[in-house]
Amino acid sequence: MSYQSMHEIKAIFCDMDGTLLATDKANFLAYKKAVFAYAGKNIVPAHGRFTSTDLRLQLPNLSVQEYEEISALKTDYVSNFLHETQVNKGLMHWLMQQKKNCSLHLVTKSNTQRALVSLQYHKLLGLFDTVVCKEDISELKQQGKFVGALSLLGLAGCEVLGIENEAKEVQQANKTMAFLTPNLAAW
Repeated sequence: MSYQSMHEIKAIFCDMDGTLLATDKANFLAYKKAVFAYAGKNIVPAHGRFTSTDLRLQLPNLSVQEYEEISALKTDYVSNFLHETQVNKGLMHWLMQQKKNCSLHLVTKSNTQRALVSLQYHKLLGLFDTVVCKEDISELKQQGKFVGALSLLGLAGCEVLGIENEAKEVQQANKTMAFLTPNLAAW
């Protein structure tokens, strides 16, 4: 899907982690602190973003409840490491320019608490008309976060431009809407 010009765009959906904000280091440090506090064990960084899958690989004997408790602790601890996050300033400035002509929506798989704390820390909360988090689209998970956000906000894909760094997320929705991949050199 492509557009003749930005004038055809009514809304922009922007991802948070790895797109608007570099959060991998803070995410890992929060996981590391949570695992040590809960289980007294150390974890090692993964290649790329540390996820719950990496946690299960490194600590395979934990129960589902234990993983959930560690994840909850991680969410609580992430605010301790916000100084380790960084804004993609080039993208932020571009979004500020686009706000004059269309609505801006943060669409993330992050939980609401972490998304709002991160945006507030970087003074970006007012940039977005809506913040759509995993709790908002959990029932639409199979469709992907962007298609779920389209449904939630009542927008048509032909009216929306997505900004995402993960190829998997783009592939899941690229038949519905067009995407830009951010310039990561603009950090």
